[in-house]
Order: sequence, then C-alpha cells, then structure tokens
Amino acid sequence: MLEAEAGCVMSSSPTQTVGYKTVDGLKKVQHPVSLLFLDKTKSVSELVFFIGCKEVFLMLKLDGLTVKLEYAGGRLMRASTRGDGYIGEDSPTTFRLNYDEDRGAYGYTCNPNAFWDWFQIGGRWPFMFLVKKGCTSVIKGEIDVDAQSGSEGFEWVVGARKKDIEWDMMKTIKTKNAQKQFYKLSEWFSNGILPESPHLLSLTEEGIFSWGDLTYKSGETLEEYFEHHELGPDCKYPVNIYSYIENGEYFSQGDMCLFGMSVSDKPKTEWRKMTQDYIDRISEDNVLIPVYCHI
Repeated sequence: MLEAEAGCVMSSSPTQTVGYKTVDGLKKVQHPVSLLFLDKTKSVSELVFFIGCKEVFLMLKLDGLTVKLEYAGGRLMRASTRGDGYIGEDSPTTFRLNYDEDRGAYGYTCNPNAFWDWFQIGGRWPFMFLVKKGCTSVIKGEIDVDAQSGSEGFEWVVGARKKDIEWDMMKTIKTKNAQKQFYKLSEWFSNGILPESPHLLSLTEEGIFSWGDLTYKSGETLEEYFEHHELGPDCKYPVNIYSYIENGEYFSQGDMCLFGMSVSDKPKTEWRKMTQDYIDRISEDNVLIPVYCHI
C-alpha cells in the first residue's frame, strides 16, 4: 500500500523477496514443489479455487523458521530449510537431529518416556472447578477469567480441595448451558445452515461435528444430548478428563497424537466410569489440579 502511494519499490522490500538466500557450506536441496508464500486466506472455497487442477503441497504454518521434513516408512529422512522457495539447505544438524546408522534415518522414532513436550497448570482452561468466593484452598491459573457463567457468590478456579468444590452447582450450571446449546444445534441442523464459528463446525446427515467430534446427533432428545455430553443422571463429577495418574500409574482415554488428535480411544461409558471412580477414591482433603499438556 505504501509502495503504491509512494511509487517506490526497493529490491530488498518484503514484497519482492521470500525467505532468504542460501549460504555456502550446506548441501543444496531443490524442492520438487516450490515452497512459496503468495497470500493468506481463511476461506476453504478460496483455497480450493486457487488450487484448481494444480499439484500442491500443503504444510503447517508455524511461527519461526520454515522447515520441510520428509519421512519414509515413519522415519525422518531429510530436514531442509525453505531457502528462497526453490532451493533450500539439507540441514538436519540445524534442527539438532543426529544420523542413526542402524536405522538409516535422522532423529529418533519414539521416546516412550516423553508423553508431552510441556505442561502448564490450568493452561487454556483456568476455570475447571466451581467454589464459593472466599474459599482459601483455591489455585488460580495464569489467566484469571470467569469463562463460564456462574451464580453470585461463586467463582471458577483452576484447582481446589475436593471437599470445597461445588459439584452439584457445577452440574446445574453446565446442564443449563448444555440445554441452550442443544436448542441452537437442533435449529442449525433443521435449517441446514451453520453460523461462522471458531470451533470448526461441519454438518452431515449424521449430525453436527465440532473439531471432528459428533457434538449433535440427528434426532437425539435433550436427555440423550445430556448423556452424550456426560451430564446424565450418573454424572457425579461434571468434568472431562483425558488422563490421570494414580499411584504412579498413567491412565488415559486413548493415545494422544499431534494437534489434539486421539486414537485407540476407550468407549465413552467405560472411560467415564473409570474417571468417576477415580475421583471417588480421592480423599476429600486432597487438592485437585488439572494440568494442560501439549504435544
């Protein structure tokens, strides 16, 4: 915009260059599909229109240095930089990867002792439990947000003693919110139109999906919706738990992969009973703290 108004475009301008020039000392790699930056879009239809009949290579965009990782049979065979988009550098050592002669690949294929790469108390969800205001056993997360509507005299916290947590009030509030959501989803499904949402909603004959999970089943009743979202009559502790540790042993709903994708999940009814029984066994004086884990 400024260049157009000023009528001056310098050769070093970001509008004229992409990435950086490769340097001597590292093996050059030619990218079969050029790694270029053209424009940004959040519209799937615009992306499909741009692709057309061309062959494209889609990659995740992470802040920082762009790197292309090539795998064969589950083994990392090459790590190369983008360079100028056409020629990059074969540089596994840049990313602290060592070549393993026995496997004929870089890095390591598994690390059974590292489930997560970092942990954070509360993290994205600093509003796990409901307690009475003034409760002295509470732990608040890094973000003190009243993210869920509550009643006067109560507050949402990231951790508290089990006996101080208002489980019944939590269920009442969550049930009311779930009821409102049910009627919204039911209307959207009937009309066949979804609103813009950050929750990656999609509509099929089966129902409405959110982040790949079926959040509303076609034809289900309100009571079935409550059961579906673990707010049925047998729900004593209205919290969703992906994993827990008891007596030094790790239990999880499934096997977590990248970006929150989970595989080998246990049936919901089985996992819900396991977690409900687990909380039942916890002493009333113990402090419950959710940990946000990232992979």
